[in-house]
Amino acid sequence: MPHIGRVLVTGGTGFVGKKIVSALIAAGYSVRVLARETSNTTPLADSGAEICYGDVAEIDSLTAAFGDIDFVVHAAADTLGTKNGGQRVTLGGTQNVLEKCRSHNVKKLIYLSSCSVYAAAGAAKTTTIDENSPLEPRPDERGNYSEYKLLADQLIQTHIDVSKDVPIVCLRPGLIYGHGTEVFGPTLGINIGDKILAVIGLGRMSLPLIYVDDVADATVECLRNNTAINQTFNIVNAETVDKKTYINKLVRRRYDSARIIFIPYVFVFLGATVLEVIGALLRKAPFLTRYRLSSSQTSARFSGEKLSRLLDWRPKTSLDLAIEKMSREQAEP
Repeated sequence: MPHIGRVLVTGGTGFVGKKIVSALIAAGYSVRVLARETSNTTPLADSGAEICYGDVAEIDSLTAAFGDIDFVVHAAADTLGTKNGGQRVTLGGTQNVLEKCRSHNVKKLIYLSSCSVYAAAGAAKTTTIDENSPLEPRPDERGNYSEYKLLADQLIQTHIDVSKDVPIVCLRPGLIYGHGTEVFGPTLGINIGDKILAVIGLGRMSLPLIYVDDVADATVECLRNNTAINQTFNIVNAETVDKKTYINKLVRRRYDSARIIFIPYVFVFLGATVLEVIGALLRKAPFLTRYRLSSSQTSARFSGEKLSRLLDWRPKTSLDLAIEKMSREQAEP
């Protein structure tokens, strides 16, 4: 198959990035992955990707990676949730990638953002969050990861709305899951040593799920389809899956010996209140606040209808199909 363009992928060694690289190669693109020298790049190289070492936080290290590149998929971000990492990698890295895209006349940049950028605290159950919904007004209270994903997203939106010097597509995936990542994350509750899974709420909250293969497929479609240029899209499955269904179908498979406890939301909210009081007395930021809790446990529904309407693209993977795929991948050597 002849190559239809050269794509640079940042964050290509990560959970989502690896899937994007595979999908791009399968679609006929020539792929170069920007990776740090400490990363395990052997599987990517074996799949046919070119490896170029560098760091999005160090702009001078990006020059070689951008040579002879047509398109860029920017999926790199700090995943440790530190303030320094958010500043350097998530925000600073995005600024550096934008500058290099401009100076190298990149034909299109796909930016992987997150649905965590939206204002979600206290949203009514009847609320639908789409691409025109308000963004988070109190990012510093949402945690470092969400704060810097929002700041990087706003940087991208400025270029889409004002600069327009680089054709950009901004993708905001929901709760990404799949083989190779934690299936019981903070949105669901607290994992106590893999022995006890404390679920926030009674399991009725709908989850904005999106399977990792669908994120990769949507990325390829937005790269291929020029209707996507200078657009922002949520990527979420239209299938309604609540916490209890997700836990019973998927989490119990992964944690078959763990005890799962559902804690009413009001009790967790009271606990967060106590943590805030203690934090104020000790002059230390608590790990959980009422605002952060309310934001993560929103009753709002996230919509991905714009992507379906403009590009005629829809997620292909239901929860049941995802579980089948994950079982197959887990069984592979």
